[in-house]
Amino acid sequence: MVRPLRRAQPTWLVLRHPGTDDEMGRSLLLLDAVTARWGVTQNARGKTVWCELPDGSGSPL
Repeated sequence: MVRPLRRAQPTWLVLRHPGTDDEMGRSLLLLDAVTARWGVTQNARGKTVWCELPDGSGSPL
């Protein structure tokens, strides 16, 4: 299953590894941990973050 998420913010997303005291920066780390794969595409209205969810068989799609 592919799920797009649209965001109007123009800034590009970067996978970070925040410190234990950081209050932000975990969204993509969580996305990376629970999806088979993900990416970002830029468009005129902002960007779309998409992800492929595992099919439940234990192997990526």
